[in-house]
Amino acid sequence: MVNNALEYIKEKFLGDSSGHDYYHTVRVYKIATEIAKQEYADVNIVQLAALLHDVDDKKLSPETHATKKNAIMKITEVCGFATDSIIAFGDDYADIGMLELCGTGVAMGNAIDEVKNKADIVIGSNDEDGIVDFIESECIICH
Repeated sequence: MVNNALEYIKEKFLGDSSGHDYYHTVRVYKIATEIAKQEYADVNIVQLAALLHDVDDKKLSPETHATKKNAIMKITEVCGFATDSIIAFGDDYADIGMLELCGTGVAMGNAIDEVKNKADIVIGSNDEDGIVDFIESECIICH
């Protein structure tokens, strides 16, 4: 999965001159990998997040930026995993398609009602540590 993402990023951003090019992504990837090891985080998750952090940037990826759902479909295609293995977090209209697509749709406590109604679970708000509490309670990234 990580190698597929790395190849995709190389293909996508090698010629970019915006400052978020392939070499920027590789620097972020290397630093994030070292931090993940020091913190005993899931290295694969951290590496994927580091590699894919600019994939949905409007300037760099107009074909996926239109919706978060499009971006997720592209990332899963490139990396070779199913959408049902993804936990997505959202709070507004733009997140509904993503929450419906992914295996677990999580609405923030401060989300609009339409998002809460589409989500599988509602957690604490953005002002609380909703995502952190969820990740720790599900032991997604354990120390």
